[in-house]
Amino acid sequence: MVKVIKKNRKIVAFSAAKIKKGVLNAAKDAKLPKSVRNMLVRKVAMPVIRAAKKKKVVRTSEIKKSILSKLGRRSVAAFKSWKKYERR
Repeated sequence: MVKVIKKNRKIVAFSAAKIKKGVLNAAKDAKLPKSVRNMLVRKVAMPVIRAAKKKKVVRTSEIKKSILSKLGRRSVAAFKSWKKYERR
């Protein structure tokens, strides 16, 4: 089972669903069509999930960096939406 180290150093179980939900929510907020949202889950969330599952421990900062890197290449609108949410 993969463990995630959060910013506050708390250790929690890895959740692929949270990554998918985050990417979907960023795409929805950016008002992208459903087909594009689904593509982003396949092309952004799934590779991040696969990479994390190969490790025993991963930091949230690594997950975030990987998601933002891939999201920025695939959809600037979704990337900006993610960053906007992050500032809240």
